[in-house]
Amino acid sequence: HNSNRWAVAYRDDDGSPNNGKIKIITRSGTSLTESSWHTFATNAGSPTLCFDPAASGRIVVFYKDADNSNNLYARLVTFTGSAGSESFTNNTALEVTNHNGVGFVVQQGFTNPQPVGSSGNFLFVWHYLTGGTGYIQAKMVNLSGTTLATVDGAHNDLKTLHQDTVEMAGWGVNPSGTQGFIAIRNNYGKFAVKPITFAGTGTSMTMTTVG
Repeated sequence: HNSNRWAVAYRDDDGSPNNGKIKIITRSGTSLTESSWHTFATNAGSPTLCFDPAASGRIVVFYKDADNSNNLYARLVTFTGSAGSESFTNNTALEVTNHNGVGFVVQQGFTNPQPVGSSGNFLFVWHYLTGGTGYIQAKMVNLSGTTLATVDGAHNDLKTLHQDTVEMAGWGVNPSGTQGFIAIRNNYGKFAVKPITFAGTGTSMTMTTVG
């Protein structure tokens, strides 16, 4: 749906408010055409995003909302129009989680959201350290029409995928949307890969791990 198109997002910290901005870059042969910058949120920090694989012109942006305690938010941004002349629409933002462990990871750019196949769900994974113990935690959001909602419970219902983790090396979701993985370095200095299985649909989708 979005062949030869890329999206770029950043926080404009030149002045106040520090707006979160996005633009589209389109390739045609050896040429690149850029849209104008579009503000998707005010006082938005550390934006990260992915395209909706189920439809063209739809991007889900995750960001820290400085107006709401730097909690993690998500917003659907839609766009239409030809390369370089795109027009954008901001849809209603969703508080994904108020968990205070997300901010540092998002700020350092260690993770990006990924679509869970074409189910309409999007997964966000991060490493959280508290009391000397590291956790890999995750939360999904569901996109139905132009509305985002949290999956498998409210915004403070988080899924722990692994405990005793020093750092997260990476993670991914199979294009089928039924399986994924996390790669971590554990407390014993060992590199480990752990599978994730997705089941169900919509806001009732669950994810489980083995081991």
